Amino acid sequence: MALHPKGNGYTSNLGKLRKINFAIVRLSTDHGLPIMVYARYVIYLVPKTFPPDAFSIRQNGILCGLKVRPFRNVSPLINLPPNMKRSNVLGSVDLRLAEANAEISSVVITSSLTAALFKFYMKYWNPESIFKALLFSVKKKAFLRDKKSCQKCINYSKRFIYFLDLIFKNNTKSLYMSEFQLTSITKRLIMNTVLPLKTSQVSYYNFQKNRFFAKIFSSVYSLFEPFRHVLVNAPDYNIVPGLNIGYNLLITYFSVRFMAVYKKIPKNISNFVTIDIYRPPIFIVFGYIALRARTYCNLFFGPYGPVRVQNMIAIPNFGAGAMENWGLITYRETALMFDPEHTSSRDQQRVAVVVAHELAHQWFGNLVTMKWWSDLWLNEGFASYMENRGAGEAEPGWDMGDQFVIEKVQPALELDALQASHPISTNVTVPEQIESLFDTISYKKGASMIGMLESFIGRALLQKGLRLYLSEYRYNNAETNDLWGSLTKITASNDNPLDIKVIMDTWTLQAGFPLVFVTLEDGHVTATQNRFLICEENITETNVPLNDTIGFKWHIPLTYVTNIEPQKEEKIWMNLTNVEFNVDPRVEWVKMNVGQLGFYRVSYDQHGWSHLIQQLKDNHTALKPSDRASLIDDAFTLVKAGSISATVPLDLTQYLMEETKYVCWHTALRHLFEWLQLLFNYPARTLMIKYIHTLVRPMYLKTGWEDTGSHLYKLLRSEILMATIDVGDEDAIKEAKSLFYEWRFNNKTISVNIRAVVYKTGVRF
Repeated sequence: MALHPKGNGYTSNLGKLRKINFAIVRLSTDHGLPIMVYARYVIYLVPKTFPPDAFSIRQNGILCGLKVRPFRNVSPLINLPPNMKRSNVLGSVDLRLAEANAEISSVVITSSLTAALFKFYMKYWNPESIFKALLFSVKKKAFLRDKKSCQKCINYSKRFIYFLDLIFKNNTKSLYMSEFQLTSITKRLIMNTVLPLKTSQVSYYNFQKNRFFAKIFSSVYSLFEPFRHVLVNAPDYNIVPGLNIGYNLLITYFSVRFMAVYKKIPKNISNFVTIDIYRPPIFIVFGYIALRARTYCNLFFGPYGPVRVQNMIAIPNFGAGAMENWGLITYRETALMFDPEHTSSRDQQRVAVVVAHELAHQWFGNLVTMKWWSDLWLNEGFASYMENRGAGEAEPGWDMGDQFVIEKVQPALELDALQASHPISTNVTVPEQIESLFDTISYKKGASMIGMLESFIGRALLQKGLRLYLSEYRYNNAETNDLWGSLTKITASNDNPLDIKVIMDTWTLQAGFPLVFVTLEDGHVTATQNRFLICEENITETNVPLNDTIGFKWHIPLTYVTNIEPQKEEKIWMNLTNVEFNVDPRVEWVKMNVGQLGFYRVSYDQHGWSHLIQQLKDNHTALKPSDRASLIDDAFTLVKAGSISATVPLDLTQYLMEETKYVCWHTALRHLFEWLQLLFNYPARTLMIKYIHTLVRPMYLKTGWEDTGSHLYKLLRSEILMATIDVGDEDAIKEAKSLFYEWRFNNKTISVNIRAVVYKTGVRF
């Protein structure tokens, strides 16, 4: 471009053919399903008047010296030349098979592009092989099946041609176009690809006997225009004739192409990595979160990722919140961009969490990919765990460690207490099962498992184990046992070595979690474990224990503190059994599961609950906020299961009139208003409203309506204000209505963190 800015003549056109991206992508399966797909993506930048066919890779010898094909069996060529002016694509797929070492019974071409026109023409070098083409346009599949058994070493090729209209209403999958705001009055087009699970493979090949590797070669054509960016999730290289360029491995189920007139915001960070953020010109991006989160991931995991440029793009209509394409992460606009003056604290935190989540996927999911979907939690669980760590690194004052409890552990415990739950690692055979695994169990229970693992081996050993795991399986596939093996190697050098696989199999290979029941008498503690179910109805159990002989039992890292030393954490193991141990005879209470980092619930006898409740009333700060939140969560949930009296959580929550921590109030209000809903048609509802009002009124007077204070205090204020209005506090309703009318009739701005409360109240009352 610098050599030939005007684009005149053939030489200048070669100069504009300036960027090439290489990627090798993979996907593992078993038993006749696709194993791996190697891919090379190439971007062509050509002028508007120049015919794209002149740059056909098969005709132009400029790239002949690039030797990146590791296998000769399969050579598919996928062409996706979008015409953004006409809003359509006329593309093709060329398939060549040569020197096949396995007998081929069928070849399946799956199109995710809603093709309206299909053409097949085939050329056979072996006339004895006759294929029959069956086209199913509804399912977007074309089956090529040999009438006879295919012979070895067959050579043949075929072309699959399709037409695609890019303008679809409410379509945000596959290759699609949408609009974004270029200026306050001008809109422009954007082209993007989203290839989810069942549509990610534009073509795949079913070889029944042998695993094999295939290579996809795709190209995207673009017309030159100022600020026009064409991106593919692969490293960038300049084309130099005869230059021998290597390749990088990428996973197959995330391939993305992006084309738009966007503004680029480069941000340099350490470890030789650059973050480039692409967004519509009229928007503002605060990229410091991405910078800090990526830097933290580099320091924590080690710089194993090969991506030197991390592109991040804000897209107007994007089905998912974000997609972790390696090197080219795509986001919904609201998941990447925010303005502190116009974005609530809750939404700012969401941006930080989503960005950290996608960056963590560059290691867990991209650098190392699970062998099969049964271990999806290795991707999503780790990313969900790291999202709190990364966001906490970006904003240390947000206390993301305690928020991990209310955002990950508590929701996962709630779902996993159902009989319909499933193990984290579970067998998968059909696409519908795969999609169902993208749930709270894989994400939040998976994250909770890593949090619990860190709690009993320590952060330093966890970091060493994860670095070893990433180093051993980089650019490769792994399964849960591989992770346990790496961690066991690290802990073996410790004074107290642990068999991580034996411990964690009880948590990942069977559904549910334990309820630990604790009694204390004269310094003697007894703890028993049983599976906790929210409703033990007599229905068919679909889950089975890891050991049929002993039933549902776990290796539990039981942590506790006492009233004698409430800041000193002790630990004892419950290895598939109950446990007894002694404490100081002066101990009046023991609080189990410190910080609610263990994935289990705890109940106490009447003596234990009474002393813990009294401690909260006398001095609730003797326990950490996460411990206070866990007591509230356990007490309300145990009532729902019929394990304790309803008076326990009601007595326990009386201390809230002195509570100032967000995590405690968030947990309590969630449960209290759930009870209020359950009492909708009962006389006791009035009493429940009065009780909640008694609790929130003092805090309402403390927080007020001024949108000031720390991030957590702003989160707390919005929840307290909404709760106070929901229970009918006249002063709160009056103030909210006043602010609403000032905004509506006098155009007075409402502070961003109380805006939702005011709007809801104004409409409601």
